[in-house]
Amino acid sequence: MYMLSVMSGALAFGMFSKAFGVRLPPSRLLYIFLVSQIGKYIPGNVGQYVGRFYLSGKHGVLHRATASIIIMEIISIVVSSIGIITYSSRTIDFTLLPAWIRNDEAAAIYEYRMPIMAAVLIIFVGAGLAFGGLRGKLAAFFASILSGVPCFIFLAFSLSYLLKALGADADFSSLVVWTSISWLLGFVTPGSPAGVGIREYLLIQFLSPVYGAGSATAAALLFRIISCAGDCLLALLGLLFGRYAATRHAEDKS
Repeated sequence: MYMLSVMSGALAFGMFSKAFGVRLPPSRLLYIFLVSQIGKYIPGNVGQYVGRFYLSGKHGVLHRATASIIIMEIISIVVSSIGIITYSSRTIDFTLLPAWIRNDEAAAIYEYRMPIMAAVLIIFVGAGLAFGGLRGKLAAFFASILSGVPCFIFLAFSLSYLLKALGADADFSSLVVWTSISWLLGFVTPGSPAGVGIREYLLIQFLSPVYGAGSATAAALLFRIISCAGDCLLALLGLLFGRYAATRHAEDKS
């Protein structure tokens, strides 16, 4: 399930690549995306994007196009996460949350979550129009937002299976919210490689009141182990795609 969530990101990368005029075969795009993703474990949380620049440039993609693709990729996945948090949070019982979350500010955000979501979408689309070259590419932008939604659903499924394996009766709708929030805050925290530490802490905080501290801690740590293993396997798969693309290219030239 975790690897399916990453592949939904690869789909968005492919759509933006096509929208910005990148004419590489799907196997080459998968190679660039999956291999560069392992860079997120480098401290700084930007290694994956540095990797995209390097590998894309190596295959003739202009840096300007790569920059636009990355900007749109970031904007679309953030909007997707905020959107699914906004929609799924309707079922959350806030009385079960840790005390540091149950405050007036959080209550106000929850009460006005729909207009906040609309404002965020307007701001991000505006940023894309201004800096990301989004003009004429709104169809790809909104399609990538939709493709980002399964990413968080697959993450929640992964966590749900872990909790069930630990003997807990997992509530899927709330897991969608907690995995999305923990992913988003881990993503935007500067310097945190792949959100390490941030996501685990938040998941433990969110899950402990319902499933107990022991199950929550075990699930959060196992979730990290599975995601690391999944990223490594996908990087290896990306290398295979790269070898396949290189073989096809050599055959076409001969």
